[in-house]
Amino acid sequence: LKDKTGTRTLASDSGSAWSWGSGLPSGSIVQVQYTQYTDIGYMSSIDAETYYVICNGTAGSGTEVLNVTITPKITNSKFLLEAQWMGEFDEYGQQHNSTFAFYRGSTILKQSGASGGIQVPWITYASLSNDDTTPNGVFLRYFDSPSISAGTATTYKLGYRQHTSDGSNMRINGTISTTDASGYERGISSISVTEIAP
Repeated sequence: LKDKTGTRTLASDSGSAWSWGSGLPSGSIVQVQYTQYTDIGYMSSIDAETYYVICNGTAGSGTEVLNVTITPKITNSKFLLEAQWMGEFDEYGQQHNSTFAFYRGSTILKQSGASGGIQVPWITYASLSNDDTTPNGVFLRYFDSPSISAGTATTYKLGYRQHTSDGSNMRINGTISTTDASGYERGISSISVTEIAP
């Protein structure tokens, strides 16, 4: 489908599927890619003052669980990044002293400053008596304009930084205590990226 001059393509048909063309109106949603993590994970050895990609295992070397790859269909598209993390910090002070942000490849997308991030986690309990059984959570979004060419695969990841103490830990999708019973809430974490026509 082209405009009357034949210079702008709205959509094209490969014979087996339709795809958007470069003439898609600005602000249109081109595609959505996502990763949804449903397992119960545990991220350990989180040193202070360092951003890490959320993983299941030792921070910096475990299996990354909240990342998503997108291959843009249009050059210079914008990207809406959204993520939610549900879990619990193994050290009470982390809920007061941490931030979440996104990675684009190895680049951290965040506010500047010593404690810069995008969003802080929810504080869900004020008493240490609820530690180990009451999860925390976060939801964050970010609009990215990286000037990427069509067809260039790009990976986004959810990152975390805390400044409580070295060697801290977190549970993903559950409480620190893994008891499967009422009062030990469990959930699901995810990350998504939406390509938006420039």
